[in-house]
Amino acid sequence: MVFIKWILCGCLSIPMTVLGKALCWVLPFFVDEETKRLPKWLDWFMTDDNDADGDAGHWERNPGTGKWATYVRRTKWFWRNTCYGFDREVVGIKCWSTDVIKFTGDADVGRKPYRLGVNWHHLYRNGKLIGFQWYFVWAWPWGLFPKRCIRGNFGWKLWANKTETEDYAQWTGMCNPFFNRED
Repeated sequence: MVFIKWILCGCLSIPMTVLGKALCWVLPFFVDEETKRLPKWLDWFMTDDNDADGDAGHWERNPGTGKWATYVRRTKWFWRNTCYGFDREVVGIKCWSTDVIKFTGDADVGRKPYRLGVNWHHLYRNGKLIGFQWYFVWAWPWGLFPKRCIRGNFGWKLWANKTETEDYAQWTGMCNPFFNRED
């Protein structure tokens, strides 16, 4: 049943993502210069953990404080984090301190540093499965694309122990067959 819920949530998230990509070019014009955030009525397009200028890494890739540099940085941030608030608070799952996350697989799977493998997170509430996360990093066969990997992330982002913070787990459905790997 939880897999059907994930698919149905995806049926909402995907059109919102298309809308968010179309709007990312105009969203920077609505950012409040004092708070560096979108107004409440545009929360579905905003990240909860960073303002519209992005995190430190985003600033490094997109420096500058002029009007054009700020517009470009914010546009790229909204493009990269399309409908972040929607995927967290509308189609995401609220985790409670009484929930249990069970983990199987290799916790070190990833691209930074590059490590092949798979892991699963299962979120249980009162003994019933209510969410999952399936994350994998695979190498291209036969040495094709040696600096790229196949990376996928499906379910809800249960990376950190969401039950300790009683946070939302964001809906995700991503597979990139040409993800940059960092050895």
